[in-house]
Amino acid sequence: MKRISDKFSIRQHFLLAFVPALALSTACGGSNQEQATGPALRPVRYVVASEASTGRVRTLSGTSRAGQEARLSFDVGGTVQAIHVKVGDRLRPGQVIARLDPRNYELELQKTRASLIQVEADERNARAAYLRVRNLYESANASRSELDSRRAAAESSDALVASALRSLEIAQLNLADTELTTADPCLVASVEIEVRENVQAGQTVVDVVCGDVNEVLLAVPESLITDLEKGMQVEIHFNAIPRVDFTGEVAEVGVTSTEGATFAVVLKVKESHRHLRSGLAAEVTFHFTGGTTPTGVIILPPVAVGQDSQGRFVFSVGQTNEPGVGIIHRRPVVVGDVTAAGLEIIDGVSAGDKIVTAGVSMIHDGMRVRLDSEPRDPAVNPPRSENREEVRDVASEGRSRSLSTSRTYGIADCASFAICSRDGVFGRASRSDPQLE
Repeated sequence: MKRISDKFSIRQHFLLAFVPALALSTACGGSNQEQATGPALRPVRYVVASEASTGRVRTLSGTSRAGQEARLSFDVGGTVQAIHVKVGDRLRPGQVIARLDPRNYELELQKTRASLIQVEADERNARAAYLRVRNLYESANASRSELDSRRAAAESSDALVASALRSLEIAQLNLADTELTTADPCLVASVEIEVRENVQAGQTVVDVVCGDVNEVLLAVPESLITDLEKGMQVEIHFNAIPRVDFTGEVAEVGVTSTEGATFAVVLKVKESHRHLRSGLAAEVTFHFTGGTTPTGVIILPPVAVGQDSQGRFVFSVGQTNEPGVGIIHRRPVVVGDVTAAGLEIIDGVSAGDKIVTAGVSMIHDGMRVRLDSEPRDPAVNPPRSENREEVRDVASEGRSRSLSTSRTYGIADCASFAICSRDGVFGRASRSDPQLE
């Protein structure tokens, strides 16, 4: 036992003397190699800028509507006596939609008829008196003033009769207006009143949609309104009618802006469909084929453009004498619209420039980088981890390790032998020596 203990003590002292020398040699060798090769360059990916085509595609949202939508109301006020329609009903021309209580208007009609009878009688008496005085005046038995007075009374009676006739017509129209009808075939979109409700003249009773649904209303931003013109062809898609494509054309273009600096535009839908109805959400695609994108506009991925207190910028890669190595240059840029292909660059980038698209946040102006134009697939070639904490703890595995296991930790972790010795690496390695058995 004493001999075994001496062997263990000798081996432990040998390891404690050998490992510092090995660590020092490794550190010095690594330092010399790093000085020889220089610091590692950060890889970046880039794209070669090219001019965009002059055509652009824009998609805007709108709402379908019928060619004629109306809010029907009574021309007179009163109490609702009956409602004869429901939402979704199809109306025939002349069909009664709702009716007011007509009693007040019937009484008013009777009153105006009575007034007409009275003024007609007064008119006959005034006319007869005028004729008698005129005969007397012709035989020199009446004065001129008396003749003028009777003639004025007769003309006034005529005016009263005409006024009474107009009042009678108004009373008849008011009585007829207690029934609300439609002159065209329509669909009831909504009913806004209830029976026994008192409504005012002009208050909405029902909303109706007349004719086919063949229009789309949308708001166009000011940046695109100058490119629109009547007759321009568009593509229309309704979410409620999938797998069906519609076409249309610009029918009306607004001349004044609404809220949000947008302009109202009306499109005519060329096709019809049994599921097409008013109020459906529509996606309208415009194809601008000429004069919409300025010459020299570059399209870049949005991730290539950064922004700070000095404005928007990109990083371009300049050539160096070393193959595969470039130098970073910061360039201020002027951006345009966001398109389906990417972000428009109006100024600051020319065709053929190499623009960094990955690693933008980790580089700066004047930095030397390694060019990597091919995108890396993490699933095929995962990046090597630089985190020392990902190294497995040998002591936690409960198995003895050889001396070569200490290389996993790196020089910084094993600079203190207390770290490696606390993990029991060397102790268990020494105990696994068959000479100690």
